[in-house]
Amino acid sequence: MSKITELFKQLNRGSFGAVQNGCQLSELTRYLNIDRMIEKNIAGHMKAIQSNGGGLVLLIGNAGDGKSHIISKLKANGSYNDFEFYNDATASCSPKMSSIDTLKMVLRNFDDNHIGTTDKKMLLAINLGKLNAFVGDNNFSEIGNIAKNVLSERYVKCDQKSYLRYISFSNQQQFELTQDGTDYPIDSSFIREILDKITLEDDSNPFYRAYRETLLSLGGLYPEVVNYRLLSLPSVKKAITRLIIEAIIRFQLIFTPRDFFDFICSIIVFPFSGSYKEGQHFFESLLPTLIYEGKTNKIQRAVNRLDPLRISSLEHNKELSVLFTAFQLPEESLEENELGELYKDLKDRINFYYRNHGKDTERISKLVFRLNHLLKYDSESQEYKKYLSYLSRYNDPATRYDVVNELEEMINICIPRHYGAYLEAGELVPLNIQGSKYRLFTRIDKEMTNVDAPYLGENHNEFLLYIPLEWEVKNTRIPLKMDYQLFEYISSLEKGKLAITYESELNIEFSRYIRELIKNSASDKEVIIISSDNKQMSLKSKINNAITLS
Repeated sequence: MSKITELFKQLNRGSFGAVQNGCQLSELTRYLNIDRMIEKNIAGHMKAIQSNGGGLVLLIGNAGDGKSHIISKLKANGSYNDFEFYNDATASCSPKMSSIDTLKMVLRNFDDNHIGTTDKKMLLAINLGKLNAFVGDNNFSEIGNIAKNVLSERYVKCDQKSYLRYISFSNQQQFELTQDGTDYPIDSSFIREILDKITLEDDSNPFYRAYRETLLSLGGLYPEVVNYRLLSLPSVKKAITRLIIEAIIRFQLIFTPRDFFDFICSIIVFPFSGSYKEGQHFFESLLPTLIYEGKTNKIQRAVNRLDPLRISSLEHNKELSVLFTAFQLPEESLEENELGELYKDLKDRINFYYRNHGKDTERISKLVFRLNHLLKYDSESQEYKKYLSYLSRYNDPATRYDVVNELEEMINICIPRHYGAYLEAGELVPLNIQGSKYRLFTRIDKEMTNVDAPYLGENHNEFLLYIPLEWEVKNTRIPLKMDYQLFEYISSLEKGKLAITYESELNIEFSRYIRELIKNSASDKEVIIISSDNKQMSLKSKINNAITLS
């Protein structure tokens, strides 16, 4: 086993050196320790409680969010020895007490009578289900108010208090909005800092030392050496960061630091390293192939769906046809400026395989095509780029109003198309009774209301992955969560697609929204019937004015 293989395998999820919090890996603990933004945010709240002299910090999330990992790191920090740490997963302390009763007993110093004056300090990690038990509890109304807002469908910001602070995983992302006006106003300080540490050209970096040792013993074209050289390129690190963020938004990818370290191992160490034969394995062992074809890691499996080879386009077909019909690496097929010293080594080795009577042409073409897309990342989804723009602009107070108006216009166009009708409906909403000759609509008077923006303060990782919209109809508030999945569907309707029955039922959020509109419409007083030749008839409740043609 090479030195670089041995070291990167310590990042593997099943490694003996891997411990609970995913950042501490036996010999690499001190070097790889990076605090995620959420950990920095929690530390800020705990320091505020220390300054106050006492109080409670709630860490709210679902099972698997990583609350236990964070508690382990905070305990080891040494700066919070005056805090008690409690995880709501702790079992009941008595057969006669439920876990909720146990939790409320633990929180006796933080009930309404004591929380404002207590000198006790606690961090409580609590799941949403347990948090719900505090809604309406008269002894814990302050915690209950936070619970009510966090659990509400309608986003409501709840002020942090000097003695009671909270942080929710629901609006804590693993990346940040940069709002820099580019096509990709995103970054992930955690991913970027880890990649920079692993590829730092300095003898203090154990990965770099292992790379240099393997380079001297096995040469510059040994796959794991090539992979490390590729990972060290700024353009590749940027592409990996953006690919993972795209998978988070588009495919709802959730991962822990430990999953990310496992991912790094999986794109450097090829699965068959123990039986490596260059003629059989060279192209399959390189980083572009491992990123887009590897399936050993949950991040790999998500990024696999972003493989540019999956997307058919004229530009892609032209690029691939040039590679498939070439007898040597075509000029400008690889970016020499991007690859630097690696360019000549790769070019010579690829040309060596081009001379193999066309047997390796497919393998070469796939590798070069994927590598080019890593060196010049650009999402294949126009809807994704548009959604990123909306998400960034919505979380900027200066442009939020414009985003809301644009989305409302899209939604108004798409409501009839959701039920299979091309119609500029205006104030009309389709009833879910649509025939080939007649379609039924009702009138509605709705007005968009203001929703508190969930972008919180200076920490640019605190926002929701959806855009909360809301309308008022007959004094009833009707919310709609515009996440990426709904936006992609709405975009397809806006471009002219008509939903067929099973598709409209799959989009539960949009269907629910329209049903709520209908429920609060004037359908009990008037139904508009539109014929296939676009003539309108009005069916009213008054008998003496039963049907009027308009």
